[in-house]
Amino acid sequence: MVNFINSQYFYITLLLIVIVVGVVIYSERKRQKTLSSLLVGENANKLISSACDKRRIWRNVLFLLATTILGFCLLRPFNGVDTEEYQVQVRNILVLFDVSKSMNVIDCYGESRLNYGRSLVRDVTKEFPSEKYGLMSFAGLGIVEIPLTTDQVSFQIALDELKKYKNP
Repeated sequence: MVNFINSQYFYITLLLIVIVVGVVIYSERKRQKTLSSLLVGENANKLISSACDKRRIWRNVLFLLATTILGFCLLRPFNGVDTEEYQVQVRNILVLFDVSKSMNVIDCYGESRLNYGRSLVRDVTKEFPSEKYGLMSFAGLGIVEIPLTTDQVSFQIALDELKKYKNP
């Protein structure tokens, strides 16, 4: 059985299709009435050819078919539901950075301790992207730079903005 994601729009879509059919029928009748009033006499049959009628009928049928298919697609049909339950464990990771003068020492593979710590945290966030991360800095007093969040971009921005001697 076919189900629809947007089933609440079913009656509206059906109504729109009926309206389009009504407009096409009305326009054809209006066209016939206008032509019959304009073309009177012996030459009327010569001016209206049957080839135009066939082409017009095909155009209207294809237009109605396209409208019906579009309405059906707007309802977003799907067949069946496959659900799979799994448990996701999200950890809360709070990173604490020392931004005092001692972090300015260059003794970690040619980098300062602060820059090396940043690169380690970046590696961890790339390895575990679904975790919640928070950032605190301290140099005498602790400051929450960013609370626990799943927004990796905000966390990376806060990590890049850590400065030495930020705290008093």
